[in-house]
Amino acid sequence: MKDFEYRTLSFEIRSATQDGDQPQGKVMGYASTWAKDAFGDRVNPGAFGSSITEQRGKYPVLQGHDTSLFPIGFTTSLVEDHKGLLMEAQLALNTTGGRDAFGLLQTAKAVDYRMGLSIGFICREWEMEDEVRVLTNIDLKEISLTAFPANHRSRVLDARSIHGGEAASVLKTPADQLRAAIWQARIRLIHEMETTR
Repeated sequence: MKDFEYRTLSFEIRSATQDGDQPQGKVMGYASTWAKDAFGDRVNPGAFGSSITEQRGKYPVLQGHDTSLFPIGFTTSLVEDHKGLLMEAQLALNTTGGRDAFGLLQTAKAVDYRMGLSIGFICREWEMEDEVRVLTNIDLKEISLTAFPANHRSRVLDARSIHGGEAASVLKTPADQLRAAIWQARIRLIHEMETTR
């Protein structure tokens, strides 16, 4: 039997309001990147492809890989791009776990703490390149929120809250704002491409 494994990265959160002051609970970020991680492994582009197809891109979002609790949300989009596995998820704000997770994310961003995403998976196929295990086929099982990101190059870009039609952003420099605008345009393009298929 193959072992269940975990990998952790930091990510971006987005929040918005709809129907008054109820936040939507959208979470967006990279669940995995193609860079070598703290465990000495590297995921190959395309490694998630068959798993995403099999599951139609829908996976549970857990808190810290805790399978004894109900999920705190579900992925709504998973796409492999030039950087890694780009994820968008909807937290279940009608549950205690989903609300707690969303509140934690907002607080972490307010105090400038970079929360993380972690994947739970079974490695179907891998090969060695020097001292690096290259994961070539991954059976993704879940994505979790975690406080301890392993990939130090992955950064939170923006946390945004929209109240009464006004957006409040924590982006401080013009360079940060430009990077966030590019990312947002890329996400919109990816979503448009997915919906026209």
